[in-house]
Amino acid sequence: MGWGDWPAWVKGAIIGFCVPLIFYYIPYYLIFRNLSSYWGEAMSSIEMTLAIPVLIINFIIPTNSEISAFIIYTIIGAIIGWIVGKINR
Repeated sequence: MGWGDWPAWVKGAIIGFCVPLIFYYIPYYLIFRNLSSYWGEAMSSIEMTLAIPVLIINFIIPTNSEISAFIIYTIIGAIIGWIVGKINR
């Protein structure tokens, strides 16, 4: 069963789960935290640019932990995928 056979809401949930990983957590923990001492203030502006999708949702729905952020993004992705699936039918 390939990606094309999956329901749209499952695809949206997977994409929603990956958004905070790609745009915030992986860059922050692997790259920016280690290089910020070398680049200083310029690094924080790059980090903020990459974190915009995560910051918008966290402003609307404040979360206290990373796990709850992943759950919220997964639910939002599933809802968007469900709507897209309904539109495409």
